[in-house]
Amino acid sequence: MNATIPYQAPREPGRWPSLALAAIVHLALFSFLWIGIRWQNETPATMEAEVWDMTPREAAPKEPDPIPEQPHRQPIIEEPRENPEIAIEQEKKRQAAIAMQKALQEEKAEKKKQDNAKKIKAEQDKKTQEKIHEADLKRMMSQIGTGGNGSATNSTSARADDYSSLITNIIKHNIIYGGNTDVPGNPRAIFKIEQLPSGDIFSIKKVKSSGIPAFDNAVEKAIAKSSPLPKKKNGTVEREIEATFNLKELP
Repeated sequence: MNATIPYQAPREPGRWPSLALAAIVHLALFSFLWIGIRWQNETPATMEAEVWDMTPREAAPKEPDPIPEQPHRQPIIEEPRENPEIAIEQEKKRQAAIAMQKALQEEKAEKKKQDNAKKIKAEQDKKTQEKIHEADLKRMMSQIGTGGNGSATNSTSARADDYSSLITNIIKHNIIYGGNTDVPGNPRAIFKIEQLPSGDIFSIKKVKSSGIPAFDNAVEKAIAKSSPLPKKKNGTVEREIEATFNLKELP
């Protein structure tokens, strides 16, 4: 009976030498890299040489001391100054304007004062004229029917003339004429006046013009202003009166 020998796999030839070779290659590669890096990091040695120039030279000038830095300052801004002559001139103008205004106010006040004085005087003169007119009217009324001397023997015609004169004088005191009276002769205007029994005037007719329209108008306005006219002592009136007005015979 043959003995059976167990089977064994054959060993792989050259294994360890291959590993050794690989290790050597890696070691060589690592050494190469380390040497190359070290060589690049080393500073190459330099040679220094000094050259001496024996030619005598002047010493270099000394550098000036540095200028000390000035502290920073804000720029000074000067405000524009007013010319004193202009200021004086403006003040003179202002004072002149004040003086002129004051003078105008004083002039206005004085004019108002004078106007008031004239108004008061005019009112006083008017009252005086009214008193004089009333006195004249009473006097003339007392003479109507007596011929002007208190006699009762005068005719009806004379009494009518006295009444007409009375009416004419009353109207003359109401004439307001501011025109020129320095004219040749004595211009005369004649008006016919008709009145009611009450003395109220209802008709004014110009019979003859004075030749001065302004005077004629002044007379006509005075006639209308005098209405109602006064009655006679017996309470009657002359229904028609012809009144004559001379320019240079006004009161």
